[in-house]
Amino acid sequence: MGRRVLIALATVNAILIGALGVAVVRARAVEWNGTLLEPPMMAQPFSLISADGPVSSSDLHGQWTLLFFGYTRCPDACPMTLEKLRRVHGALGSKAAQVQVVLVTVDPEHDTPDVLAGYVTRFDPSFLGLGADVPTIEALAKTYGIYHAVQARDGAAHDAHGASTAPETSLDHTDEPGNDQDDAHASHDAAPASGADSGVPAAVPNIRIAHTTHVLVLDREGRLAMLWGPELTAEQMTSDLRRLLRR
Repeated sequence: MGRRVLIALATVNAILIGALGVAVVRARAVEWNGTLLEPPMMAQPFSLISADGPVSSSDLHGQWTLLFFGYTRCPDACPMTLEKLRRVHGALGSKAAQVQVVLVTVDPEHDTPDVLAGYVTRFDPSFLGLGADVPTIEALAKTYGIYHAVQARDGAAHDAHGASTAPETSLDHTDEPGNDQDDAHASHDAAPASGADSGVPAAVPNIRIAHTTHVLVLDREGRLAMLWGPELTAEQMTSDLRRLLRR
């Protein structure tokens, strides 16, 4: 992994942790692969929509939640992350019932509940796709320090109303030659629609979405307990999660 990517990942972790106002603890005897937050961040109440109806944060309590912000037309980082999480979930065996994988869309105007359900269940039937209106998604992403922005080809970020905005961090959020899914943030061209009967809305020309690609690990009470960067393997995530499940 390149020095630039390592610096970016370290910076994103610092930014997320600083924004969340929590301390970081590394176990002395055995290192965690992800970033352990101690104490965990207070549970953040939310209410989103799945294909089966409303889902509140309290509905997820009692199990560990692997929360990822992405979108269904994402061509690389999102499917690669969900594939990792599929492997993590599968490796847990009977303990998989204690873990819920959740994708929250950062493209709510295009990702309807049915589109989200069709997408995430391709990876695992138990995976949950959640959406809401734009203000609700914006508020939840801000709560967790998740960066996301629609970007024009010129690299300028735009908010929902089309006004040009600048990211709050100094990180470069766009892909460059030599960068891959290990980047702290990913910027993706919107994939073409797969057909009139696919249920997937048509792609917006010359638009891409940049977003944070960390996985947020929520404990049984809905508190943010750990951050997994995109550089981690499924095996490293599984190792962390097995230890967390014993708590």
